[in-house]
Amino acid sequence: MPNGVTTRTRRGRGTAQAPVQNILPFPNPFLGLLPKDMWGRTKDYFTYSRDFVGANALAPGATLGLTFAINGDSDFLVVSSTRVVTLIDDTTFIAQAPILALITDSGSGRNLSDQPIHVESYFGTGQEPAYWDMTKIIPRNSTVAVTLQNLDLVNTYHVRTYFSGFKVFGFSGGAQSSPI
Repeated sequence: MPNGVTTRTRRGRGTAQAPVQNILPFPNPFLGLLPKDMWGRTKDYFTYSRDFVGANALAPGATLGLTFAINGDSDFLVVSSTRVVTLIDDTTFIAQAPILALITDSGSGRNLSDQPIHVESYFGTGQEPAYWDMTKIIPRNSTVAVTLQNLDLVNTYHVRTYFSGFKVFGFSGGAQSSPI
């Protein structure tokens, strides 16, 4: 039955009684990703990135952690994450790099997995982003740590990580609003 359609049955002797069905779609599918108290807040697409390049390149066998801060003007809803991995020449792209990753929400002190997992499990590619099974809201002024471990004992990698989603401005119950 299509969304937004209401069905009713006649109630009388000899007729089956079916429940009344009112299916109303969200005015925007992205609202389903947010707690209801955030629906009326202004939202804008945004990407946070952290680059393991230059002095922060991922050397053979090395483990390196970098952080980024969520801006104080908004909370951030992570929807997907991507990565680009190259050799240090930045022209040789590595499709499935032997790298483990651990992401930590430093604001809550929680790791997003019980141990480092393969980078493919967290980060998709530009062609196929890794959409998170459950979106994550990271509060304003929080810090996110990304720790990578290079399992390759020969090659140094440049790894560029991206967290895409929405900035959610204002405070709960604020006067700011947006159609999404």
